[in-house]
Order: sequence, then structure tokens, then C-alpha cells
Amino acid sequence: MNTQYIENTLDQLNEIISLDYLDFIKDNPKTISFNGEKFNLFTIDELCKPVVIHGMEILTIHSLKAHVPNLQKVNSNFTYDQNGIAFSLHRFSLSVLIGYANENLIFIDYRDKNRIYIFHPKSRDITKTALTVNKIIKNEY
Repeated sequence: MNTQYIENTLDQLNEIISLDYLDFIKDNPKTISFNGEKFNLFTIDELCKPVVIHGMEILTIHSLKAHVPNLQKVNSNFTYDQNGIAFSLHRFSLSVLIGYANENLIFIDYRDKNRIYIFHPKSRDITKTALTVNKIIKNEY
């Protein structure tokens, strides 16, 4: 198994997630409630922890990549949001996992490092939310 390691330093993580968000999650475990679900946000240590998903060892922060092979079997190179808009698996694999509610995963779109989506592994769907990293930090959800 191949794992890309990130030391849990703010310098390395700040290249992936905003420093303001890292400051927000660094002291205590956080939860946020929206869309009728309570999401647990990963701490910095949890984001940097290696996990095994579908036989792939990968860091939690990058673990959406482990879902891509199963999505490709069903949806070729795309999955879709609730409006039927294509979401490329390449874009999905580069996005950053930040938390979970039951089996649903909450992640930051890698393109703008701000927009929040929910991945539903059972249905293989993605839900675009009105939530952003900035709104989470400001408790505006």
C-alpha cells in the first residue's frame, strides 16, 4: 500500500486548506448541523491519519480518492449533483474530506477551497450545499 504522508504542520496543511479553517478546528472537535444532519469535523490530527478504504491506504484528508474506482465502475468519469450537473471524478479525487455524518462525507471543492459538498457513498451522489468554509468559520450555517 502506498500512502502520501503529510506531517500535521500548519504550513503543509495550509497548502490544502485555509489557515483560518485550520485554526478553527485545531483546539477542539467541532460539529456543525445543516441539511438536517449533524456533521463531525475532523481535527488536524484526524485529517493527517492514514486510513484504509476499499483496500487503499490513504490519509483521511485525501480519502475521497479511494472512492473513485467504485464510482468509475458505475458512472464512468462523472458523478452528479442533485441538479444533475456533472461533477468529474478527477475534481472529486482532488477535493478535501473534512468531516462526516453517519455514512455521508462532507468535503471542500479543491477548485475554490471554499465550497462545501456532501458525498453520499450508498447512492454515489453529490449534494452541492450553500455552505462554505467561510460560513463554517463564522458559524453562519
